[in-house]
Amino acid sequence: MDMSAFVWDEFFWRTTVRLPPGGWASADARTDGSPVPEPVSLYYAPEGRSDHPLDESEIASVAWTVANLPRLMDSLLPGLFAYYQAICAAPDGLDPDDLPALDQAEELKSLIGIESIHVHRISKDGKPYVGFEGTCRWDEEHGVGALMHDTRIVKIGGGDTAVLLWIAEEDSERTDEVDAATRL
Repeated sequence: MDMSAFVWDEFFWRTTVRLPPGGWASADARTDGSPVPEPVSLYYAPEGRSDHPLDESEIASVAWTVANLPRLMDSLLPGLFAYYQAICAAPDGLDPDDLPALDQAEELKSLIGIESIHVHRISKDGKPYVGFEGTCRWDEEHGVGALMHDTRIVKIGGGDTAVLLWIAEEDSERTDEVDAATRL
């Protein structure tokens, strides 16, 4: 991967990537029924960066993310499932028809469409913070988002969770390990 893969879209440096096989679908593929995942947008530094071209270390962060997408997304699924189960237990005004009962985490893939991946400019231990933003049946307005550091889930919430730099900054300053479930 090199700088030629990216375009400046007036706000962010963007490229596209294909999601790994295994049932994850892009938001477009999920809504149109396509069996093959469509490319999704990958943004570098969704907050807090100017328009100057990416340097080698920034491109390396993106390359690391792309190479590790299968591992990252596999690690994300159990946390998303726990998040979904918590929502189902206390729907807080959500339509129960939008919250089908699921027995296995894999079933959640049919309710979430990945819209974009966000590689943050902040890293810890040589690994960038990576956000996943998607559509979901239970919150069409805000979607769902998760921020990860390597295979550890930092936070899951609305779609903006994937983008917000302050969450990564706050986590990068932590020295203690807190169970990811306490951050949901």
